[in-house]
Amino acid sequence: MDQKRSQINALVSEATRDLLRDEARTRQCSQGDLVEAALLAYCQPGTTPKTEGLLFARLLAIEETLAQVLGTLQVLVTLAEAQHTKPAPPKIASYDEMYGPLMAEDALQEAAIDASMPHSLDHADKAPEVTPAKWRRRWRREEQA
Repeated sequence: MDQKRSQINALVSEATRDLLRDEARTRQCSQGDLVEAALLAYCQPGTTPKTEGLLFARLLAIEETLAQVLGTLQVLVTLAEAQHTKPAPPKIASYDEMYGPLMAEDALQEAAIDASMPHSLDHADKAPEVTPAKWRRRWRREEQA
């Protein structure tokens, strides 16, 4: 007993319609049978003996494609690693290279020489002293202004 069939109205492009018509002629079946087989193979792969081979064929095709892609990626990674070499890290300077050796004895000798000089640089840096009388005059002028 045949199953009850229903009509579907799908809109497809003219190229798809022509492809369906030509494939139905080649397989010597109706367009409806071809559409039904394609939909079952797509929506429920492997459920019927006819579509079971399609599922394995699809998996084999995917596996072969992935193997090719991985091989290509490995070649690209190898080429990229060969082209890209990391520069040597910069040398980190030691404390002695940056600041030089500390010579405490030389510093003490220089301080002894400075202390023995009759005129010290400390006196040249001081501002002239102002006597209290001058301060009083200055305050008075500011208050009057």
